[in-house]
Amino acid sequence: AMGDKPKEFLDGLITVDPKNKKIIFQNGCFLRYPELRWDDDLRGYVYQTQKKGKYFWKKIYGGLLVENIIQALARHSVAEQIRQIGKEFPLVLFVHDECVYLARENEADEALKFGLQIFKTNPFSWITIPLGAEGGHDVCYSK
Repeated sequence: AMGDKPKEFLDGLITVDPKNKKIIFQNGCFLRYPELRWDDDLRGYVYQTQKKGKYFWKKIYGGLLVENIIQALARHSVAEQIRQIGKEFPLVLFVHDECVYLARENEADEALKFGLQIFKTNPFSWITIPLGAEGGHDVCYSK
């Protein structure tokens, strides 16, 4: 839709590269939409994806594209925050927006305070996002 030249959006937060069918973030990670093309029957853009080893066409629309971008930005943020926690404490588990790490029992309160502060701090200068965090500690994994 935009030709072949990359174009920056959101003050350079993302670059759309139509030739390579990518949305590129400032940290170099990207979202890719293989074989992106217009589909007259669906009256919209579709891209090729796979599930259980079978390829199929999936429609991409504005709301889904924005959701994918937001989820990617959240993933980049959380990954960097977990990396910072891992410099101080052994990592045990991380899934989506959760991080489990080890600390000595007598240091649990300080370890929790440290982790919460990391998760409340934006790890990137190239995006402005409000962040919050909650957590707890236990002698074994619990929710």
